[in-house]
Amino acid sequence: MGPSHSSRLAEIRSVLALRDSGEAPCDHVTDLVRRHLEETDRRISELRKVRIALGDLARRAADTDPATCAENDICTIFSAQGPATRRGRTEGDAKGPHPRAQPAAGPNQPDSRPSSSF
Repeated sequence: MGPSHSSRLAEIRSVLALRDSGEAPCDHVTDLVRRHLEETDRRISELRKVRIALGDLARRAADTDPATCAENDICTIFSAQGPATRRGRTEGDAKGPHPRAQPAAGPNQPDSRPSSSF
């Protein structure tokens, strides 16, 4: 994360203190600007990595077939091996619908879904 408000205020105070002491704060300001630029570059680099990861997740999500979820899966999009996909799936890959994907029982029907452990 970037600098806090208190650290920014401290930087402003340091510039003003230099000026009040009769010293030109130019070198100090140049150093502050350089440090902020480096921090901004670092944050941009991190955000690019996050964007790539989110793009990968978006593609996996678009290809996910909910019918291939195992009963104990919460969301295969986030799993290490990734989800089974709608495209290119063989007939034998389907495990049936996820229990949480089944409609709830109506008022006159018992709920046949397995109970959740969480």
